[in-house]
Amino acid sequence: MPPLSENGEKTYSIGGASEKSGVPVETVRIWERRYQVIQPTRTPGGHRVYSEHDVQVLSALKTLVDGGERIGRLSKMGPEAILASAGQTPVDSRVPEFDDILQDLLEAAATFDNTRAAELLDRPGLHRHALEVVLGLYLPLLVEVGDRWHAGTLSVASEHFIERLVTSRMMSILANQAEPSGPLVVCACTPGERHEAGLLASAILLQHVGLQVLYLGADLPADELGQVIETRRPRFVALAATLAPTDATVDALRAALSQSLPARAHVYLGGDAGPALANALNLDNVSYVDLPGLLKTARQLARSS
Repeated sequence: MPPLSENGEKTYSIGGASEKSGVPVETVRIWERRYQVIQPTRTPGGHRVYSEHDVQVLSALKTLVDGGERIGRLSKMGPEAILASAGQTPVDSRVPEFDDILQDLLEAAATFDNTRAAELLDRPGLHRHALEVVLGLYLPLLVEVGDRWHAGTLSVASEHFIERLVTSRMMSILANQAEPSGPLVVCACTPGERHEAGLLASAILLQHVGLQVLYLGADLPADELGQVIETRRPRFVALAATLAPTDATVDALRAALSQSLPARAHVYLGGDAGPALANALNLDNVSYVDLPGLLKTARQLARSS
């Protein structure tokens, strides 16, 4: 456990702050020395001591830099503006850590305790920004549930139980975010794909950075995807694929996308099967992208519009 300060708040060494924020130790030092984005206290022996707030700022900076922002510009904003820009808010250090909540949720999933699971899923939203809850709890939870199902330590019913609860909450987050006026993006799952949690998280992020999102959900037939693209002419399409593509899926998607995509539009494929499907489609305007890459593209598009 991290040590506590005199007022009972958690504190971290530079290694601990690096591990929790995802920012390499050397980068933390450079950001402090060159840009003064955070100012940790020091022990009598000269060792840096980072507060929970410092770690939050580092995490927010990483999110923004990964999305294409320049650290020089960010350093002029101040800590609270950095947190707000990254879609975060300062967090009460007494809020239970997501890792602890995740373990309790896995126990609730195993016993199908609906009341307990709902309370655990909703509790962080009282103190933290919705984006932080989605990225810090909901997605890691679904990954862990999937891993345990594959390992045979969690039942299919438990996986479906948790996925239903998490998906419904992310649907609500997407519906209740302010509707931006930026370029349009269509989000859908490929034909036969029913796991839409990753797509939902992507849609929430895309909407948050200023893009209009047309969310079409799971298992969208290729011909209907093509019809939507022809009708709405989005700037890009985000497709989720976790299942290995069949020949029929590849053929149907290739035909639909070849005929419907506007000249400047692009299709970004995400999910475990995204690279294989991108290779199989072999279209110039179709490529695989991970979530940070998708967010970077979205930020650039929103700024240029």
